[in-house]
Amino acid sequence: MMSSMCHSLLILKRSCTRRRTQGFTLIELVMVLVLVGILSAVGIGLFSSPGGYSAGAARDQFVSSANLATKLAQSRSGSADTISLTIEEDASEWRFIVNPGQRTKSASRRNATLSSPLMTLNYETGGRLNPPQNRSFVFSANSDHRACVLASGFAYAGGCP
Repeated sequence: MMSSMCHSLLILKRSCTRRRTQGFTLIELVMVLVLVGILSAVGIGLFSSPGGYSAGAARDQFVSSANLATKLAQSRSGSADTISLTIEEDASEWRFIVNPGQRTKSASRRNATLSSPLMTLNYETGGRLNPPQNRSFVFSANSDHRACVLASGFAYAGGCP
């Protein structure tokens, strides 16, 4: 009786160890499928509407160019040079040009629009906008991507106060 009990325990022990080494449980597989589904649903939006991505990228390029213009104006304190940021567009892209020096950054328009009229922002010595007022920009495609240039010259992604 003792030997049959040991034999039963030995078989039970082997089957328990075999279950652990044979693969994934059903719960693990379901969790992986759920996570892949969630990531696919979030990621498909970027691929189905590249215009929305273009508007966000254009906003980021604009903010970067505006901050570059501010830093150039701050670095030239005491100089008579005027620093400007000009926004231009054609059928396929926006161009953000910082003068002097023609430092140009561009961004694809791909079905995106800019709410503000094309313009030139002028920076005084010290980096402040001239005239000193906050400027709001909205790059739109499937969603709005806002940018703000404060009167102090600082630019950021988001709405103006």
